[in-house]
Amino acid sequence: MVWASANLTIGISLKIIGASAATTIIDGGGVNTVITVSSPAQVTLSRVTVRNGAVKPAFANASGGGILNHGILSVNASTISANTVAATCPGCVAEGGGIYNSGTLTLNQSTLSSNSATASGEPVTSIAEGGGIGRDLPLDFHPYAQKAAEAARCAGDQNKFWELRDHMITHSADLSQGAILKMAQAESLDMATFRACLDADKHEAEIQKDAADASTLGISGTPSFVIGKASRGTLDGDRLVGAVAASVFEAEFQKFLPSTP
Repeated sequence: MVWASANLTIGISLKIIGASAATTIIDGGGVNTVITVSSPAQVTLSRVTVRNGAVKPAFANASGGGILNHGILSVNASTISANTVAATCPGCVAEGGGIYNSGTLTLNQSTLSSNSATASGEPVTSIAEGGGIGRDLPLDFHPYAQKAAEAARCAGDQNKFWELRDHMITHSADLSQGAILKMAQAESLDMATFRACLDADKHEAEIQKDAADASTLGISGTPSFVIGKASRGTLDGDRLVGAVAASVFEAEFQKFLPSTP
């Protein structure tokens, strides 16, 4: 079964279970993200292939070619492949060719392959052949980092994660709550819902889990990267910290890619 040109936005709890990843295919048709999971939806994908997503905005950051997750997502025995994100404007960011995660994500016995991300025509070296998963790591010395991360996720609840995130990056000199509220209003968010989300610390635990995971991996600063292979809830790989040369990333990728005869 092939779901062709599928660009699904899922806002309810849902399970999509296929007979096998080889036969149950969700194909984006080269237009936009294939699957977007909105908060607070809980979604399970099992034995499916998510392929041919393409996010190529003209004047904005790009993320999540295959899957853009703001909710609670479990991907089991599935394949995320041949998805693309491309940011063409100067200074724009491309992240998560296969998956971009701003919620809670679990990968079990799944494969990410042949996904890509480019910015201004250049490959984004933080995204491996298998795609990338973004996490939050607000640093303690930044007084507004935690709330800024929460604010982005609260905006994600209204499907405006990237709009507010980009706005905050552009105006990072002032990330006080008052400034963030003005930015949220400028992005046309429902302000009552947004304020309630912030006041309730709705996403605090998720962000703290990201930070705890980083600590477990010995990551204490940004940017940091873990390149390797995931299996049964564990990650076997190498940690890279800081602005590392592209050649170093290339060497790391080659270590984990299947050898060709």
